[in-house]
Amino acid sequence: MFNQTKRQGRLPLPILNNVVLIAKEGSMFLKIFWFVFIGGLMFCLWTPGYAAILNFNMSNPTPLIGETFTVDIEVLVTGLVEYNLDIGFTPGTLAVEDVSPGLFLRGGGPTLSSFGAVFFDLSTPGQIQNIIDSIVGGTTGASGIGVLTTITFRALNAGTSPLTFLDVNTPGGTLLSTVLAPDPITSAPAASVNVVVPEPTSFPLLVTGVILFGLAQARRRLKLKLSRDRSRATEV
Repeated sequence: MFNQTKRQGRLPLPILNNVVLIAKEGSMFLKIFWFVFIGGLMFCLWTPGYAAILNFNMSNPTPLIGETFTVDIEVLVTGLVEYNLDIGFTPGTLAVEDVSPGLFLRGGGPTLSSFGAVFFDLSTPGQIQNIIDSIVGGTTGASGIGVLTTITFRALNAGTSPLTFLDVNTPGGTLLSTVLAPDPITSAPAASVNVVVPEPTSFPLLVTGVILFGLAQARRRLKLKLSRDRSRATEV
């Protein structure tokens, strides 16, 4: 589902030449210092990082009016320690029933939500703002692919509602914080929910047909009775 994009660095050749020259001509202490320094620098530059990616995963993209469905906010990231999500939708088509934290972030340690602290704001129509969770204490963060949070919607009226990440990579908007160097969100595609009107089922149609047939038969019998009564009155 996610495309992993690696980033690799390269140490310039002139720097390597200077380090080798210093190592040859300097004291033993200087040699050790420079070899440790350049080794750490090369490790940092060559350690691959992964672009942070967000994604909507819906349990049902075409719900019927009145039905509920869930949307998982999935992430691919390295060293995640905290997130803030802002989600947009069409308020006349969908209504938010619940927002619950996923288990991905807890893979990096205890989180605010694991202690019962769940944060989100529904005060703005058509938006779920400040869906927040954070790892408590020192940690290397959560890495890999998983679910940050799950949103439960109810389908209100027929129509199409986009689902979007709002203000991506903006403080106060959709933002991921990692233990590594700043790792901005490189992909956060929108999704779409199409609410449809339920089709009539066969049973109600059958019941309606039986009722209409019964009414037609009763009307026919009434007409026959009235006709016979008229005939008898004429004979008399």
